[in-house]
Amino acid sequence: MQRRDFMTGAAALSAGLLLGRNALAASVKQGQAALTLPDAPLWQWQASELAAGIARGAISSREAVESCLGRIAEANPGLKAVVHEMRDEALRAAQRADQRRGDDALPPLHGVPVTVKINQNVAGQPNTNGILARRDNIAADNSPVVQNLLDNGAVIIGLTSTPEFSFRWYTESPLYGRTLNPWRADITPGGSSGGAASAVAAGMCPIAHGNDIAGSIRYPAYACGVVGLRPSVGRIPTGLGLGFAGQQIATQGPLARSVADARLAFLAMASSGGADPNWVSPVAAPEAREKRVVGLVNELPGIPLDASVRDNLAAVAKMLEDAGYRVEPVSLPDHELATQTWLRIVMTEIRLQLLPVMQREGSEALQAAVQGMLEATPETGLDEYVVALATRNNLRVKWRALFQRYDALIAPVSASAPLPWGLDAQGGEAMARIMRQQAILMSVALSGLPALSVPSGLQGERLPAGVQVIADHYREDRCFQVAAVIEAAARMPRAYRTGPA
Repeated sequence: MQRRDFMTGAAALSAGLLLGRNALAASVKQGQAALTLPDAPLWQWQASELAAGIARGAISSREAVESCLGRIAEANPGLKAVVHEMRDEALRAAQRADQRRGDDALPPLHGVPVTVKINQNVAGQPNTNGILARRDNIAADNSPVVQNLLDNGAVIIGLTSTPEFSFRWYTESPLYGRTLNPWRADITPGGSSGGAASAVAAGMCPIAHGNDIAGSIRYPAYACGVVGLRPSVGRIPTGLGLGFAGQQIATQGPLARSVADARLAFLAMASSGGADPNWVSPVAAPEAREKRVVGLVNELPGIPLDASVRDNLAAVAKMLEDAGYRVEPVSLPDHELATQTWLRIVMTEIRLQLLPVMQREGSEALQAAVQGMLEATPETGLDEYVVALATRNNLRVKWRALFQRYDALIAPVSASAPLPWGLDAQGGEAMARIMRQQAILMSVALSGLPALSVPSGLQGERLPAGVQVIADHYREDRCFQVAAVIEAAARMPRAYRTGPA
């Protein structure tokens, strides 16, 4: 197989961050001409490298897809990350992609294999949301984020696991069993996008789709040692039939093994809004001057941080200082109130809309986790719910004010190292402890701000470490910019290069 050498193309990719689809494709094409392709199995390549190789004729989409499918056959039986393989559909799509390789205007993910979480519609494929009673539910059409991936050339090779109702910080269900973490079988791969994170970390796909209402992208990325972006609310379109929390707190987003691939996937996912009235077009905008100052969130009121988490934050601060950033300690305004407000809004909607269905269709483990979160939620009637909606906006104003001084904030993803299995099903007290540890996942989600989980090394024996990089609304570029510095300094090893889980 021919291997062509190209120069680094990160600058050209970043130029497309705030551009529409045509300009994005042009900027990605410029970057592809500057990439050096690796001498490694194709399943280990980054998405940007696969796209460049396909566009230049060095490899075919079919070769890339077959390599990832081969990796699924090798690694997935022990991990259970991909729960529905789309081999035939993917090979047909790859063949169509290869027939277009001579085109001058190829989309940025042309021929690149990706996965989608099994709680989004992929036409003709199951959308179970991890629920046993919905195992025969077949999607009639594509969700907006899936359509954007397809329109930008991606080849969907499979659907990844999620817990029942995509609810827990663990990924297991009676329908699909337990999804394991490629680093260690005794710790969670995170949830609810645990299948996506496990698949990316194990090399089954370079890019995976996920979604996040309480850390469901960021926490699995943290647990599995990969990159996960929760974009600003409104950046990536959502479907219909959602409550307020689904419209204004939940987001769709990418997981990847590199910051560059997360950026490329984000641009594709955000390229069109469909019918979503909240979608914000990624039009060109003037670049604000970088301040080279970041805020370090190393204290959470009333929530002790594990020593390993504290040490990791200090190490990341040193990485940024060595790169020329000024790092200052900062506190998140009204953090406890933000967490309580998230609970009032999200858990009230679950209690009123989903709880009867969860009780009818959910497992005992799911119901224990739901009950634990309901017990931790302040009593909320109509008056308190309406006040919570107003409180959310007031908190967002306070949080956004921080970015008058800082390019970004560096914060823990969780107050603890990735959790061992089963804690959230052990009753109210255990769940309350977990919720304190995960509070910052919920508070950041309430803010609607973009936050990117980036690995920063290991914090124990095969135990990934990481931070989340938080930026101002619609400033995902700042997340990528700062995270790339951390990524370069941390030199995170790959799970598949350190032996089996």
